[in-house]
Amino acid sequence: MSAQEIKKESPKWQGKFEQLDQLLPTPNEYRSSSGAPGPKYWQQRADYVINAELNDENQSITGSETITYFNNSPDALKYLWLQLDQNINEKGNNT
Repeated sequence: MSAQEIKKESPKWQGKFEQLDQLLPTPNEYRSSSGAPGPKYWQQRADYVINAELNDENQSITGSETITYFNNSPDALKYLWLQLDQNINEKGNNT
């Protein structure tokens, strides 16, 4: 004779009448109860100016870029992360 472990599953109806305030974050000065921005909500902003030149003869591209970053946060930023992907469409590239 062998015994099998019986897994106890939660009923599908469990939690149907649970109060939403237990599931959703409490409204605060950054987010309202609907999820809309609150009075102290802020977003960062970055403006880009890109100058690029294609050289068909040499199959090359040269250029420059200026990024103007606006820190609208009340906190000072210690660093700014920039990701520069190179040759992402090159044959055999794994990116």
